This record gives sequence, C-alpha cells and structure tokens, in this order.
Amino acid sequence: MTGSSNQALNDSSEARDGEIILDVSWLTERAGKAVMTDGVSRIEMAWIKLLLGWFSDRIAFARLNRWGRYGRLSQSAVLTMIEQTEKVWQESEPNQLTQNFRQKFYQAKALIELWPHLFTPQRGIKILLQASPHHLDNEAALKDILNKEQASFICLLYDTEMLEYPEYVPTPEWQNLKKRLDIIARYADCVITDSEATRNRFLPFMAEAGRPIPVVTIPLGADALPHLKKADPRPKSEQISDHPYFLAIESDHAGNNTEMLVTVWKRLILQLGTKAPDLLILGQRHPENSKLGKMLARNPDLQRHIRFRESCNDQQLSHMMQEARALLKPAFFARRGMVIAEALRHGLPVLASDIAVYREISSNMADYIDPLNGSAWEEAISEYMNPFSTRRQTQVMRLKGWHPMLWQDHMRKVLAVIAAQS
Repeated sequence: MTGSSNQALNDSSEARDGEIILDVSWLTERAGKAVMTDGVSRIEMAWIKLLLGWFSDRIAFARLNRWGRYGRLSQSAVLTMIEQTEKVWQESEPNQLTQNFRQKFYQAKALIELWPHLFTPQRGIKILLQASPHHLDNEAALKDILNKEQASFICLLYDTEMLEYPEYVPTPEWQNLKKRLDIIARYADCVITDSEATRNRFLPFMAEAGRPIPVVTIPLGADALPHLKKADPRPKSEQISDHPYFLAIESDHAGNNTEMLVTVWKRLILQLGTKAPDLLILGQRHPENSKLGKMLARNPDLQRHIRFRESCNDQQLSHMMQEARALLKPAFFARRGMVIAEALRHGLPVLASDIAVYREISSNMADYIDPLNGSAWEEAISEYMNPFSTRRQTQVMRLKGWHPMLWQDHMRKVLAVIAAQS
C-alpha cells in the first residue's frame, strides 16, 4: 500500500478496519468477449487493479449477473478475468477460427468462475463502490443489494449530457437515464462525478429527493495506451500512406453528428479530389440501412475515403493514434469522452465540439468548434491535413506541457472520499 493511499484512509481511524466492496457487474458481463473496450470497462478495470494492488486484504468483489443473482466473487476469479480481458484488449488473433474458439472458451469459463456466490455480511464499516451504470436503473435490485450488504453506497456518475438532448436519444434510453439519476439521488450516500458539468446536471435530482448527500467532482484518469510493438501487423484499414487520415471514435447514436462529418468530407473531396484525406470511424458498424448508409451507398467517392471499423485492440488503437492527423469529436453531447484525454495523452491533437464537458476533460488543450458550424470544421480539418501547419503545431506544443490526471491520482481522491464517508 502506498503512502498516499494510506494517508487517504488514515484520516479516519475507523476506516482502517472497514471493508471495501467493488461492484464489477459491468466488466464481468463482458468477460471473454472480443470487443473494443468501452469507457465504462476501462474505468472499472482501473478501479479493480488499483484497489487490488493497494488493499488486497480489504477489497471484496461483487456482481449482479444477467439472471438477477447477486453475490461475491473470489479475488482469484477476478484476477483471472482481468488478465484474460487485458489479453483480449491488447492482442489480436490472426486466425479468426482460433479467435472464435478462444472467445467461446473464455465465456464458458467465466460463466462458472464468475458465478456470484452467497456471503455473510461482515460487521463494521463497509463501503459499496460502483463505477458503472449497471443495474442502477433497477430500483428493486439496488435496494436488495444494499439490504444484503448493509453498506454505505458510493457511485461514479458520468455520460449524463444526453439528458439535455432528448431529440437525439431514443425515448426509452433517455427515460432510463432520468430514472437512474433519480434512483442514485435516493439511495446513494455519496456521488462522485467526472466533471462539474455532470455534477450540476445531477444536483436538481438530489434536491428533488430531499437528500443533501456529498457530490464530489474527480476527473477520470488518462493513462497511456500500450506502446506499439514493431512486430504488430498493421490492419488493412490503417495502411494509409498517400493520404492523411483522421480518426473518429464513436458509438452509434444520432448525437455523434456523423452526418455533418460526411457532408464536410463530401466538400473536401470536391475541392481536393484524390488528395482529400480519409476518415476512419471506429466503434461503429457500416450503417447499411440508415440515412447515412444510403448517402455513402450513392457516392463511390465517399466510400473510398470514409471507412467504418467496429472494433480494434489497444495495440491497433495505439497505432492509429500515432498516424492520424487528429481525433474528431463533433458530438452534440459527450459519450466516450474519456477517449479525448487518452488521445491527448498519446500526443494526438483533438478537434472537439465546444461543449463544457469536453473542455473539462481535456483541460482546454484541444481545439473547440461549434458542432453546428460545418464550415468551421471543414476549415480546421483542411488545416490539420498538413502535420506542420501552424494551427496543428500550436496544439502539439500545448500538449508537451500537459500533465493529465493518472488513474492512481484519481483513485487517491476516491479513497479520500471513502475515508470521509467511513
């Protein structure tokens, strides 16, 4: 245990003997699945590794599985899970048949090893931590968990911006977010938010619940991605030598503003022809039947310059961030905003929507553009095509003096919150 982590808990003499229970429902639900890492999984993984490293004698793990069973997991099972999950994230199997077999094997193994088992709650001070939104829109499940644990409940809150943009979000998803915030306000003993913007969005729910609980802002960590291995094969979609390319990392939702990017690319192709840059959209399948898919299907030039890739491992993502001209985040509201800090940490310039949470995440290091101003995006992308342009180099130089919060710094602040609640 480090001196800093000791100090965070030693502020309360009772906290030294307390138990920390980390809910790992999100990551265990995805165990063995060869999918691109999402922000929630990265957060939960960071919490698991740090708490295991610092408090192996005090940390317990729990999960609610898809069948509604809640219980504890052994440390050895969780250790095995994170080792296998990181292997999936960081490595690619060239043989698809071998990869599919390995994936099925891991899933079957996880079903047995990560089955939640019954437990007898310990006496004394206990803190239940949750870093994911898993089951927080299920009031009955959360109430049952808290009754079983008899613990103070602290949860991490982020990705709430879509609350203000119902026109871009399916109604059930928007209603679930409101429901989740209402349940958190009524059951949590403390809430940690990733930004002041998220905190301010949550405060009305707390006021309505009539519970003046602590709401503390702690920025998320931004550790570096794994270093690129020279022997790693380059995926075909990344072999772009004659054209500069830009990277967009988005899940599939209307608030991404992807159609605006496609319109910008159409204008760039009209101006530059074959010298126009390429756009790699990572995290989405090719939109076959959507309006966007039809736009691409009718324009062969767009098809040549815009590519979609559903997933990749961390080594491949590291490679993309080394070669791309910039990361593009033109969304109306934040989702997967953590990738902005990761890109900047990697030295990749970012062009992002001018929204409060993106400015907080990136410490005002990126270039910010109105998500409705397509002409401004076109101008910025045109300038960033040249790796030595004044505008791009200005951001590159800013990044040299930037020191983002690392996950261990984030966790020390979380531990201080735990100590205050003990």
